[in-house]
Amino acid sequence: QGKSDILAKGGELVVHPPLGKILMAGGEWLFGLTPFGWRFSVAVVGSLSILMTARIARRMTRSTMLGCIAGLLLALDGLELVMSRTALLDIFVMFWVLAAFGCLVIDRDRSRAWIAVAAADETADEAGPALGIRWWRVAAGVCLGCAVASKWNGVWYLPAFAALTIAWEIGRASFRERVEISVGAVSLQKK
Repeated sequence: QGKSDILAKGGELVVHPPLGKILMAGGEWLFGLTPFGWRFSVAVVGSLSILMTARIARRMTRSTMLGCIAGLLLALDGLELVMSRTALLDIFVMFWVLAAFGCLVIDRDRSRAWIAVAAADETADEAGPALGIRWWRVAAGVCLGCAVASKWNGVWYLPAFAALTIAWEIGRASFRERVEISVGAVSLQKK
């Protein structure tokens, strides 16, 4: 026996955090407590994941064709197809982790652009330009929190994303040095 009112006091067997179940309940609220209602929000999230994969691959490779191929490969993947048509919480974890990765890619690209502009203007000191609060990184943290709030095994992505962020920060420092060297070489050639 299941309760159709998820906000009522007292649960039966609560083994997962509530966010994924609340997202599924949105489909049930729209279409009733039917198999279509159970699967609606899962199918929407699975379809959005294909679009996000294409956009993330496009941003990372700077190639629309490769982005479309990445989206197509995910759309044709059997596990993605099954998970986005079955009322399970795993697709929500995948969606939020993918969204967090996309946010980190945007943060990486924007910080590199700020460094390049600061190096060209020669407005930054030796430590580099002040990047302030990096809102895309905050959004990535929120998305990872939503992954954990959907299912507990989302917690294992936290150390992986921390390592990725540290690696990109180390890469950002070497990128800043390369930009400063190339800007310096261009300014020497102009003199």
